Amino acid sequence: MNPGGGSCQHRWGTTRAMAAVAGVLILLVGCTTPDPPAPSQEVTSPAITSTPASPPAGSATPSDVEEMDWGPFPPKNLDAPKDLSDPQFPQTVLTFELDSESGDAASRDVFYADRAAGVSMLASITLGRESYRGAVELLADPAYQGQAVCGHPTATPDQIECVMVGAEHVLTVGTAAESSLQDVAAFAEAIYAVL
Repeated sequence: MNPGGGSCQHRWGTTRAMAAVAGVLILLVGCTTPDPPAPSQEVTSPAITSTPASPPAGSATPSDVEEMDWGPFPPKNLDAPKDLSDPQFPQTVLTFELDSESGDAASRDVFYADRAAGVSMLASITLGRESYRGAVELLADPAYQGQAVCGHPTATPDQIECVMVGAEHVLTVGTAAESSLQDVAAFAEAIYAVL
C-alpha cells in the first residue's frame, strides 16, 4: 500500500490514461492544419486581373452595406456614408450656434441654439451603424425627409428626431421645440454635410 492512500497500480493506470488523452489531442491538433504541398505537386492559383482599391479606413465597404439589415427605412445616403469617427463640429450650422459639447469616443452630444427663434437642436453621434435601425424603430411615425428618416419618438411624441448613417456611426438630431419635420431634417442634412 502506498503511504499516500492510493495504490501505485491505480496511479499508474491514471497516468497512462492521461498520456493516451494527451496523445489523442496532439493528433487532433496536428490534423487541423493542412500539410504543405509536396515539392513534386504543382500548385496553381487563379490569375488576378486587377486588384481592387482598399476602402478608406473607417468607411463601409459595399458588401458591408448590402449585408446590413436596415429595416423598412434603409438610409438614403448609402452610396457615400461619411466618416463620423472624429467629427469637428462647426461653430454655426444654418442659423444655429454651437452651445455645448460632451461625450467620448463612443458617443458625442452637441447642442446648437438659434436664440432668435428660441429653438435648440441636439446632434448625437453614436458608434455602431447597427444602432441606425434601432433609432428608426423608436420613431412612432418614421418617414423620409430628404436624406434623413424623421419622426416623433414613441416615448416622447412632442419631440422630433431625424436619423442618418455614417460609415461606422449614426447621426441623430432632435429637438423638443415647436419645429417641423422639414426644419429638423434640414438641420440634420446641413450638419451631416459639414462634418
